[in-house]
Amino acid sequence: MKILRSFSLIHFLPLIIILSLAPHISILPFSYILLNITTILLFYFIDLKLMSLPITIIKFILTLLAMLMIPINFGFHFTQNIATVLLSALICLKLLEIKSFQDKRNIFIILFLGYFLVCTYFLNNQSFLITLYAIGLLFLLTLNLAIFARAPLTTIPIAPLLAIITKLSLFAIPLTIILFLFFPRIPGPLWTLPNNDDSGTTGLSGDMYPGSINNISESNEIAFRIDFNGPVPSADKLYWRGPVLNRTDGLSWQQSPIHDKKLDHQFDHIVTDRTDSTSYKITLEPQKQPWIFTLEMPEHVRSNFLKKPFLTRDLQFRVKHKISQVIQYQVRSSSSFKFWSQEPLEIALASQFPGGSNPRTFKLGSQWKKEIKDKKKIIEKALDMFRFNDFYYTRTPPLMINNPADQFLFDSKRGFCENYASSFVLLMRASGIPARVVTGYQGIEFNKTGNYYVVRQSNAHAWAEVWLDHQGWVRFDPTAVVPQDHIDDNIFDYRSRDLEYLNINYANINELSQRFILQNWQTISNFIDTADEYIDNLKYTWNNWLLGYDEKKQRLVMKFLGFNYHWKTMILLMFGLLFIFFAIVFYSLVIKTKHKDDPEVIQYKKLLKKLLKKGLTVSYHDGPETIKQNAATTFKIQAPQIIALFDYYIHLRYGKSKKHFSTKIFKKMVSKFKI
Repeated sequence: MKILRSFSLIHFLPLIIILSLAPHISILPFSYILLNITTILLFYFIDLKLMSLPITIIKFILTLLAMLMIPINFGFHFTQNIATVLLSALICLKLLEIKSFQDKRNIFIILFLGYFLVCTYFLNNQSFLITLYAIGLLFLLTLNLAIFARAPLTTIPIAPLLAIITKLSLFAIPLTIILFLFFPRIPGPLWTLPNNDDSGTTGLSGDMYPGSINNISESNEIAFRIDFNGPVPSADKLYWRGPVLNRTDGLSWQQSPIHDKKLDHQFDHIVTDRTDSTSYKITLEPQKQPWIFTLEMPEHVRSNFLKKPFLTRDLQFRVKHKISQVIQYQVRSSSSFKFWSQEPLEIALASQFPGGSNPRTFKLGSQWKKEIKDKKKIIEKALDMFRFNDFYYTRTPPLMINNPADQFLFDSKRGFCENYASSFVLLMRASGIPARVVTGYQGIEFNKTGNYYVVRQSNAHAWAEVWLDHQGWVRFDPTAVVPQDHIDDNIFDYRSRDLEYLNINYANINELSQRFILQNWQTISNFIDTADEYIDNLKYTWNNWLLGYDEKKQRLVMKFLGFNYHWKTMILLMFGLLFIFFAIVFYSLVIKTKHKDDPEVIQYKKLLKKLLKKGLTVSYHDGPETIKQNAATTFKIQAPQIIALFDYYIHLRYGKSKKHFSTKIFKKMVSKFKI
């Protein structure tokens, strides 16, 4: 059996702290990482007596540094992450207060702070992997708690401790299940904590500049997952609406002043002729932004995880705060519609051509405005320019920052979606047609393992909306008209599995997909794709059934069990099950395992009872040898028999060899003994 010696146990504490802090490494500033490492090294130097240091002064200086570095690194606002960073420094500093391995008070404080630190993992990340890590760390913390509770024993056997901790963990499982299933779910969080500005994966921002969409689309990170309740819309309708960009200086694009203003008109008056309704559920990953992505055009969003989602005047769903954790929401959208939102400010902004920028684009649009009176023909002429000229759709266009629309339309003619969308919109404005850029995602990817769909950051896209007098806002995607032989293969570097859902002008999608896969080693590519699907399906299942266990799912569980769903019923059921659970635990740990005497001890107690009845006085701490001597002195006539009885019991109970002794004989001896 492997043995840990108590004099070395204290040196494992910094390792436990490091393991506890590991999941937070992404939020710890370098200065705090350096501070924590310095504190741990000082702990070893002092404990191993490698140097003599004024520990009180050092603790004061390091604590002061830990406090002062908060405003230096984060400013004067306070968030969850800032609190976690400060906690990490204080735990490390607590090491310097440990005087020896017998200083259980400070050691236990560090271990209990470790438990608290594990809880903070779930403020930003509730994934399956972080949960597994947390369970393993909780087991390690509990093991160390048990070990230090038994110090300063010379040797500490680990196997019995592991058995006890495993048993306690098994008892915790049904308790966890009861609380998870039956604790009443209410819309929104139980409490509100300050949001973190730096949690989650970076997604689409509220502005666009040359290369911004391209930078996002180079990531293969998942933006959100979709579970359709019916048929999947066709590729030309798979536009996931995000920020609408209306203001521009000719280089960058920003949202208009009404981008966060709630729609104050009746939705039915704004979006008419709605057909092809689609219902679906979205599991959105953390993205540092307040956008709620939906298919165009969203009618309704429902979620217990979102706090007051609202539809803006440019018909984008959003919330007031940045999304810092995985959320789920149900959506109903109409893929065929007419969008009549005519905000005066929006139309005015959508008509402005930035003065002094992109003069060649402005000249071309102005020329079309004079020559062509039909706005639809102007739009078609612009699309034909992309369709029949040497324009290429590529992920690696040349850098264009000096009048980028001019450079793209008249010089390079090579661009990504933001180049096409922004140039098309500027052409429309120069032609007297209100237009704006819409960003979001286009297409989906099917996960056949889990039978759901995925949208990745590589699906990030930009397209245009144009205002037509008798049709309202109409979507146009200039990249969809680029000829198939003008689409670079690098467009599909991250999207080999979702080609059939992309709105691109390619006659044979299957041929393109096979060509791409063959160029990149089909066997390896298929293996990686399959493994990725299984891993993502595990994440989706975890998000859907655990993180997504909301009031609706709880209602289904209650219905399955034959109960009516009401919060009073939930409370009574939960406490009833908890009472039954604790009763079983009490019976198992207290009553059932109540100490039962060995057969020889039972007979020994019978012997003592006979002696006590006749007036023998026995103290609680007296052992068999002491009682024997007292009894022999008190009852002199029966002394030989008493000595024989006690000697027999001592050999039977404590003797090394019990070959010539038996409980059966001892029982007969006690039975025959009389005073």
